[in-house]
Amino acid sequence: MVGSVGTVLHTLNGGSSWTRLTSTASSENLMDVYFATPDTGWVVGAGGLILSTTDRGAHWQRTFRGGVTLNSVMFAGTNDGWAVGDNGIVLGTHDGGVTWFTVPYATSQTLKGLWRHDTEKAVAVGTGSGVLRTSATPDSVAWALGNAGANYELEGVCLADTSTGFAVGLNSTTGGVVLRTSDGGETWAPQTASSTFRLRGVFFLDERRGWVVGDNGAIRHTTSGGE
Repeated sequence: MVGSVGTVLHTLNGGSSWTRLTSTASSENLMDVYFATPDTGWVVGAGGLILSTTDRGAHWQRTFRGGVTLNSVMFAGTNDGWAVGDNGIVLGTHDGGVTWFTVPYATSQTLKGLWRHDTEKAVAVGTGSGVLRTSATPDSVAWALGNAGANYELEGVCLADTSTGFAVGLNSTTGGVVLRTSDGGETWAPQTASSTFRLRGVFFLDERRGWVVGDNGAIRHTTSGGE
């Protein structure tokens, strides 16, 4: 897990204890981490920083892209990945992060959460109720901007499968919000979040069993897909 001022922690015993890695030699605020295998992973953070490792964090390759904060990163396998961040930036790679390309302008809204289900299906969420999702084209994968509804500031997203997904965040009038999609992110419907606090993370094992977490220690669990 990662955090402020270059913090990277790792565990070798399922989380019973954690050790700080100093091998990143980083002082930037780090926003997200994803490992495709026990050896191969990526970290993103402030100033467009991207860190990558292929030896469980013993050594890291540093890359800066765009100058704006990157908030989330996720790969399908060890080659194909996306990273999203402030000002609507979307970066992609097909070579494990050795090189990155910028996706043409899709939104100016800050993107906070990203989930990549496979090489074709990905969803990103952010401020202003913005939802970006991918679709396959004859030549590649394209991003399209949708809207999850009014007054939402979305922080996290998870696709349980190619159709069912959940997004969490804040409704400026009612508090914590959980949204569900049954069509891969094209449309979203609010659920009962049972939280007045901003929700920041979500993870589902399948379309029924999942958890959301948020401010003030909020943790919510469902075994019915949010029903």
